[in-house]
Amino acid sequence: PLWIDQATLPMPVVTGRGDPMTNLTNETVQLMNLANTYDAVTTPECIERYGDAWKCWFGMYRIPILKTPFLIVASQYDGYQMSVNLQYGRVRNHSWPSPQEAYSSWANLFAAATREQLKQIVNKTVPAPPPKQTDSGQDSIPWIWRFLGLSSWLSSGPKQVPQKRPQFHPPPLRAVLSWSCYSHAQSTFENFFKLQVDGVSMAEALRVAIANVTADEAGKHPMPVLMDTCGALDCGRGCSRIATC
Repeated sequence: PLWIDQATLPMPVVTGRGDPMTNLTNETVQLMNLANTYDAVTTPECIERYGDAWKCWFGMYRIPILKTPFLIVASQYDGYQMSVNLQYGRVRNHSWPSPQEAYSSWANLFAAATREQLKQIVNKTVPAPPPKQTDSGQDSIPWIWRFLGLSSWLSSGPKQVPQKRPQFHPPPLRAVLSWSCYSHAQSTFENFFKLQVDGVSMAEALRVAIANVTADEAGKHPMPVLMDTCGALDCGRGCSRIATC
C-alpha cells in the first residue's frame, strides 16, 4: 500500500481514544527492529537513496524506485492508515468525533499528500545507469587506426576524456487508480468491480494494465492513470457505488 510517512504531515491535534500517539511510520520502524528484517527488504539502491532501511519497507519511498511495471490502487482517504494515525475508525456514513474540524482537516491533508505522491510516481524519470567503462587497450581504438598501424601511437598519446552528459530513462510502465472514497483493501470484495474513478473500476484498470505489458498487446494501450481531484471525502462519483454494510 501507498503509506504516507507521518513526518510529512502535521501530527493529529486530537485522537479518538486518547491512547499514546502512534502511526504507521513508527510501527514500521518498531517492527523492523523487532523482527530484524533489514536484510530482507533493503537493496543497495534503496539504501544509497534514502539511508534509512525502514524506508525501503514503506510504500511512499519504495514504490517510486520500482523498475517493473505496476498498477497501484490507493484510496486518498485510506481507512486503515487514517484509523491508525487518528486512532479513530470512521465508519462510512458517520462523521468524525468532536472536534470534527480537526479530524476533517487532517484527513484532507492526508488525501492531498497521497495525490501529490501519486503524481510524482507517475511523472518520475530515473537517471540512466552509468556507461560501461572500457579499458585503454586495443578495444578502445577504432579499427581503422589499428588497420593503418597507428594503434601504438594512439595508445601513447594524450587521452581524450569524453564529457559526461546526463541521461535519463523513461519511468517503467505505471498505472494509477486513486479515488476519494474512505476505503481500504477493497480488491477482495465486490467493490473490485464497483469502486470507480471516471467510470473505470479496479477490474478494468487491471485488465488494461496487464494487456499493455503482455507480448501480444504490449504498448498498444495507454496505462490507466485515473485520480479523483475533487478534494473532499467521498466526493468522487464512483464512491456512491461502494458496497456498504
